Amino acid sequence: MPKLNSLQELQKLQSPKVEALEEDEADEYSEEVLQSSTESIQAPKVKKPRTQKQIDAFTRAREIKSQNAKNRLDEKKSQDDIRKKEVEQKLVQKAISVKKKQIKQEQILDAISDDEDSEEEEITYTKNPLKKAPTKKVSKEPFVKPLLVKEKAKFVFV
Repeated sequence: MPKLNSLQELQKLQSPKVEALEEDEADEYSEEVLQSSTESIQAPKVKKPRTQKQIDAFTRAREIKSQNAKNRLDEKKSQDDIRKKEVEQKLVQKAISVKKKQIKQEQILDAISDDEDSEEEEITYTKNPLKKAPTKKVSKEPFVKPLLVKEKAKFVFV
């Protein structure tokens, strides 16, 4: 009720009719405002005390909440550890593949330097050792484009 009164008072103060009030009405109005403001300050509500059953239920709920928070934290840590192990495994695999490529390149360079010294068979490397390197088909005779011969048309007019 004090809130309703204070809202009504605020609306009255903001309305242009306040200026039109006479001095007597203004004095009565100010006294009403003082009384309502003092009533709202003097009347704090007293809370009802909790029962022992409510207190026990609240403590159990708090314990369960803290336990669930610990479980979530442990689960997050275990997932982070798994994720880190996966990333580490991927890095190791990548390092292995890079090292294999370096070894192949060194073998090719060694083979090229050996070819300069002596003429031996060339070693070719492909990505998949089961597949053969593609070879171009070379025909022994060069392709000759057939020549078009123009013949005169033989028309007989009768």
